[in-house]
Amino acid sequence: MAHYTLAMGAVFSPDGAWLAFLSDETGRAEVYIQAFETGPEPRLKGGKVQVSRDGGSVIRWRPDGKELFYLNSEDWLVSVPISIKGRFTLGQPQPLFRAETPPRNLGGSGPDWGFDVSSDGARFLMMDGSDWGPVPLVVMQNWQQALHR
Repeated sequence: MAHYTLAMGAVFSPDGAWLAFLSDETGRAEVYIQAFETGPEPRLKGGKVQVSRDGGSVIRWRPDGKELFYLNSEDWLVSVPISIKGRFTLGQPQPLFRAETPPRNLGGSGPDWGFDVSSDGARFLMMDGSDWGPVPLVVMQNWQQALHR
């Protein structure tokens, strides 16, 4: 039986020369980086480099390309220093803080939940997860009649 690898959550580096993405080839989603070649026939080039070792989701590049951020499997926001000038070098992943993500059954850490990073990599924008709970479901019947009132 053939095994298929799923790649998802791809994000280009600010200069467009690198692609960070998630792949499940290890059995769970992990973060990888691979060089990207633009031109008449854009394509990935060279081998991919595994960035995370403890799961990954929701990837963001620092706007100057010097750092990659992702959420690990325990919802820690992780920073990885990256140098792409000349020779590609990957620094040691460093957990920054635990993010209060929605519970998994409400889409926690999934593609619909995310964060963004300031241009200097010092501040993050994310939803306040201190009060996650079920969202009430409102059903409105005869709504068309309410429009005419």
